[in-house]
Amino acid sequence: MNEFMNAAHIHLLVNHLPIFSMPVALVFVLFSLRRNNRPFLNFSLWVLFVCTLTTVGAYFSGENAEHMVEKLEFVRKTMIHTHEDAGVISLWLAGVTSALTLVAIFLRSSVKKIVFVQISIAASLITVASLAYTGYLGGKIHHPEIDIKPLPQEAIQGDLK
Repeated sequence: MNEFMNAAHIHLLVNHLPIFSMPVALVFVLFSLRRNNRPFLNFSLWVLFVCTLTTVGAYFSGENAEHMVEKLEFVRKTMIHTHEDAGVISLWLAGVTSALTLVAIFLRSSVKKIVFVQISIAASLITVASLAYTGYLGGKIHHPEIDIKPLPQEAIQGDLK
């Protein structure tokens, strides 16, 4: 694998998995609730659970990526640590979400199951927001164009005349 990808490549690939897969899993959960389809709900909860586990890979692949890029002069070193701190929070939130989702999967009582599904949905939304923010901070490590302020509307319209 070293011939094709290094630790930074792997982290860049893996860190997008939870950011994009958890919202898809949430759509599955919401759709199954709307259709009142218990087998599909259980399947959707398992998908959500697996998606939360992808956060572990994203977090732990970051350490090796950090060692590769922190030596480069064009990398914002302060942002690495800010991104890492946000990653820890996201990892913990994903852990809580996965635990809540597992409880929802194994509950047999319909009323309790629905309560835990709703709590899992809320936890998932918080986790996805945290993951998205963590990804945003990760982009700031090496993408200074993220901080460029948009031009005022008048300047844009002036260029069009």
